[in-house]
Order: sequence, then structure tokens, then C-alpha cells
Amino acid sequence: MNLPTLVTALNSLAIQSPLMFLIADLSLKATVILLLAGMLQLCWRRKSASERSTFWVFVIGALLFLPLFHFMLPGFSITLTIDQLELSRLLSNELLALTSDLQNGNAGLAALLETLAVGYVVVSLLLILYLGIGLVRVALLTRAATPCRDRRVRSVLRRLVATNGIPTSITVLVGCHSDSPLTWGIGRHWLILPRTALQWDHDMLEQSLSHELAHIKRLEWLCYIASRLAICLYWINPMIWLAHNKLVIESEKACDDAVLSDTGCSISYAENLLELANRQGAFITLPAPALFTRPSSLVQRIRYILQEKNHAYDDRCQVLPGLLLAAVLVAPWSAIGITLHANETHRADTLMFRVNYFPKESSEYQRYMYEIGHA
Repeated sequence: MNLPTLVTALNSLAIQSPLMFLIADLSLKATVILLLAGMLQLCWRRKSASERSTFWVFVIGALLFLPLFHFMLPGFSITLTIDQLELSRLLSNELLALTSDLQNGNAGLAALLETLAVGYVVVSLLLILYLGIGLVRVALLTRAATPCRDRRVRSVLRRLVATNGIPTSITVLVGCHSDSPLTWGIGRHWLILPRTALQWDHDMLEQSLSHELAHIKRLEWLCYIASRLAICLYWINPMIWLAHNKLVIESEKACDDAVLSDTGCSISYAENLLELANRQGAFITLPAPALFTRPSSLVQRIRYILQEKNHAYDDRCQVLPGLLLAAVLVAPWSAIGITLHANETHRADTLMFRVNYFPKESSEYQRYMYEIGHA
């Protein structure tokens, strides 16, 4: 599909179904952003996991700013001028018929488009509802937990907080309905440990808390929720699911780097990851679990921990600068529109005639010249 074809279809769609046009417009712009991100990530392969996760936070932020700026900023349009005959040549007969139906107000087609648009919105609302249910589950889990009064846990936590310079308030709880540590919250953070954590050895406890504190310092619970919201908006695009997966994996690797920076023992850390994975039962996907996410990503992380030679960890939180840069760059992209202006051209009248050529030596040439001479 060429650009004139796409622009013509979108402009015709805007006439008949504004809601479907809005969905198509945002989806196409989001696809362009994701395609560019996929190409740019190839240049980021040698960067640290912290920088790679920040890159995907930037991409997710750009996707969330798209609909926001679409309604907040005044739009501007770029006009493409094209010859009417050239436009007709580029557009297929099927698209010309579809465009004609849209512009002429085909009732059946309009009803179909509105149904598809409403269906898309309903799926988005259901995904948002599912996200909300997950947040309620986390809140109930927090409410059912009890304050952690274990001196050993609090001593290790204080030392790690002081080492990593984490200024936020952290409430440590012990829950009976979780099998692995988890953290959540914005501004005020809750760190929920399983009851079995009170019997962990020093290495496992220190590594678990270090991993969780890295999540807190990097504001990754907020980033995960933002990524889930982006999925709710662009769920039909498979690239947004891949982007979310890349964000989660790179964020977990960045927190693994933080653990290795604090403890310095990759083999012990990998062993404890496997042990926690074997103990895990029910799994909550929303609150940013501490030491692992999914079995497939766990394999990637263990391989990364044992094989990566340079575990460079950047302890600076780059989320807010990344979101600010995303807002600045995506603002003009969200407001841009393209319209086609077809110049009407009139085909020149043509006269068809036949020309006969006769060599000088031919009898026809001699006869013709004789007729001219006696005319």
C-alpha cells in the first residue's frame, strides 16, 4: 500500500466514522514509533541493561503521550499535491469503490465501522478492568500482611538503603499469600516478603532485598503499570506486547546487575534464583515481582548472570528524564496529519490519423508524386 492510498483511505474514514479514524490514526502512529524502536534497539545491544530498559521506558512513554497530545495540542496538516490522473492510477479499483461508499454515506459500511470501533474500545476497557482487578489484589495482599519486626531483615535492609542512597519511605511487610518478594507503590513503597524469608540464609535475603530496592529506586513498578496501560490502548498491535516483554526482561536484568554490584557473587545469586523458582506457587504478574517474572525470562536472566562479563549498573533513575524526552519528541508527531490535494487535469483532445510511407523507388511513390504535380 502506497502513501496516497493510505491517506485517501484515512481521510474517507474520518468522514464516516470519527472514532474508527481516531483508532486507526493512533495505531498507525504507534506502529511507526515501535518500528523505529525495533531498529534503534540494534544500536543499543552493547549498552548496559539499565540503559536498554530506560530506552523501552522512553518508547512506552511516547505511546502513552500519543492520545494525550492528540486531544491537547492543535493539529496541523501537511498537504500532498498530486495529479488527479496519477492518483487514479495509484489507487486500486476496490479502494476507489470503498472511498466512494465512505464519502457517499453508505449506511451498512458506516454501521460496520462503528461496530468495529466500539468493539475495540470494549476490549480496551476490559483490559483496563483486568489491570484494576490486579491492583486491587495487590492492595488486599498488602492489607493482609503484617509488619516485619525481624531484626536481621531490618538490619540488612537499612544497610542496603544507605549503600544505594534510596530516600523514599519503604514499609516492609510479611505476607502469608506470596511465595516470592514483591514491591509496589509510588512515593511510598511496600515491600512484601514471604514468611519463609525469615528463615533464608544471609546471601539469599541480601540478594532478594537488593533486587527489590533496585526496583524501587528505578521506579519500575510505575513503568510496568504504564506499559500495561499502553497494552490496553494498542492491544491489537503485536509489537506492543513485544515491547512490554523487552521492558520487563531488561528491567529485571538491570536489577540483577544491582544485586551483583551489592553482593558480587553471580554463582550464588543464580543458585538462589533457581531455588526461589522451585518454591514459587501462585504468581502475580502486576506488582513487579522481586527475583523473577516468567520461566522463559528466568532462563535468560540466569544465562545473563553467568555469561555476561561486564555487569555495569547505573544507579541513576532515568525514568523521568526519559519520559520528558518522549513527550518533547512525540508532541509534533501526535498532532500531524496528511491531506491529499488532487489537481484536476484535462486530457488533451487527440486526432487519430494514418501515415503511409512509400520509398522513392516504389510505384506508389511515383504515382503519388504524379498526382501532386497535376493537382
